[in-house]
Amino acid sequence: MLHRVEAHTPAARLAQVPNPPARKPHSTMSHGINIRPDQKEVWVVDGVYGYVYAYDVTKLPPKLVASVPLFKDPKEQPKPGWISFSLDGRYAYPDGGAVIDSKTKKVVARIPTSEKLIEIDFADGKVVRAGHR
Repeated sequence: MLHRVEAHTPAARLAQVPNPPARKPHSTMSHGINIRPDQKEVWVVDGVYGYVYAYDVTKLPPKLVASVPLFKDPKEQPKPGWISFSLDGRYAYPDGGAVIDSKTKKVVARIPTSEKLIEIDFADGKVVRAGHR
């Protein structure tokens, strides 16, 4: 372990989800973790309260730079279990349908997603780049 960081769920979200599930998705609050392609930030999902936390890892200890809510209405409550990035690092795709602009740290779109999300770039009908989840 290099450093331990703790994400603190905002009080307003704790009030919105007063009875978190006894069984956590993937048996942990933060199963999904990924590093942005430029290697400057680590992003972690909160599968219980529906947040994504971004940490600047260019200096140690890591510094929390954003807490991104994935839902407004408690009835929506996505339970993200993973997170991936576009090949260029411009967008983050946590499980649950949100598309987050990695620069502004804002949800910019909603799309149906799957745990099997992968980006494949084609040129002239041939694969030229492929991401990973």
